[in-house]
Amino acid sequence: MPHPIPVPSDAEIDDLLARCAAASHRVAELDAQSAAAGRLLQRARPAGPGPRGLRTPAPVAAGSRVVSPPGRVRPGSRAILVVDDEDGLRAAVAGLLADDGHAVRTAPDGRAALARLAEAPADLVIADVMMPRLGGHGLVAAMRAGGNAAPVLMISGGALTGDGAPGVTRLAKPFAAGALQAAVAAALA
Repeated sequence: MPHPIPVPSDAEIDDLLARCAAASHRVAELDAQSAAAGRLLQRARPAGPGPRGLRTPAPVAAGSRVVSPPGRVRPGSRAILVVDDEDGLRAAVAGLLADDGHAVRTAPDGRAALARLAEAPADLVIADVMMPRLGGHGLVAAMRAGGNAAPVLMISGGALTGDGAPGVTRLAKPFAAGALQAAVAAALA
């Protein structure tokens, strides 16, 4: 059984955030536009089948955790942590992956994700780039600083830039369900 991952202090996280802020300024503007468009789309469309096969769920409470029901988790499934501040997208991605038989948990931001990872490790972390409190780049830096080498699939509605950190792959929003499933399969391979 893997060792629990130590959670960095607030000062360490703040330092990581400061270093990531310079690289993510342009991405923040584009991601904010994407988030606003997503919220408009969510209000305009009822729950049910969404574009490109992603199920659009009914709104969920901020910060909710999706724990896959035991009957849906297949033997040999992988533990996936979905981290996104957009409730609808987080729930849709978690639902799709749970339907595929994965054990899925969620977090609304990077700090909550670090707490979830301290509770139980994940085989894959799917994280948005821009989130309040701690974004995707800061989350990856904190994970690596704590010795967590789990693969990360970074998603963003903006330009996906970065340092090409080992174990980090990228997927641009919007994405089709099949593209997400293929990216997850590749990251877990």
